[in-house]
Amino acid sequence: MVVFFMKNYWAGKIVWILTVQTPTHSSPHYKSPSSCLIEKQKCEKVPHIPPNNNNNKKKKKMRTTLSFSPLLLLFLLLLLSSSFHRAAAQTLIYNTCETGVNHDSNIDFTFCTTSLQSAPASQCADLGGLGMISIKLIQNNVTDTRCYVKHLLKNKKLDPYVKVRLQDCLELYSDAIPSVKQAVKYYKSKKFVDANREITFVMDAVITCEDGFLEKKGVVSPLKKRDNDTFQLSAISLSIMNMFQTGSH
Repeated sequence: MVVFFMKNYWAGKIVWILTVQTPTHSSPHYKSPSSCLIEKQKCEKVPHIPPNNNNNKKKKKMRTTLSFSPLLLLFLLLLLSSSFHRAAAQTLIYNTCETGVNHDSNIDFTFCTTSLQSAPASQCADLGGLGMISIKLIQNNVTDTRCYVKHLLKNKKLDPYVKVRLQDCLELYSDAIPSVKQAVKYYKSKKFVDANREITFVMDAVITCEDGFLEKKGVVSPLKKRDNDTFQLSAISLSIMNMFQTGSH
């Protein structure tokens, strides 16, 4: 290392320049000198330039993006799987209802599909599952209709004939509730003949209920839609049980 002191002028003042020369191994000469201006025994401080962190930020951002890629892939796979299962469930429902309509004129295709689709469990159910869903739909309809009949009977201005018919329907629906519950048990035990018998009893009950209002001309049944819905749900249930037993779907 070689040190030089050089006298020079800087901004009209005499300053001393301290020059440090450092030789290298590759050459007897030295590299560009490092210098410091000395004035009144003080050095001017060279401003500190912070390092450029843009590259680090880009690397961090890239690592973050890559870390989310597996999650995105998993989400897409789950979405595709869910879409596939929904499509398969819809196809099963359509085929089931179409077969039912072809074998039983009492079943309406639109009513069948919308009724089965209304149950959330139908989205992942097989044919056996649709059979249980149809029985559950009957149970809900029968229970709700019984409550509705009791509500109608509270009307003091009710026509006497209609009142008598509603009382008959209340008794019929009350008897139908335990029959549907028994049908659920039989179905779970794969006793389809016994389950069929209980559902048939429910169908007979709603027919009897509705026919009672037809005995007097001009009387409109306040339970017509509910009776028809219960009847159709029962027909759908019997159709599915038959398909499930015979494998005709």
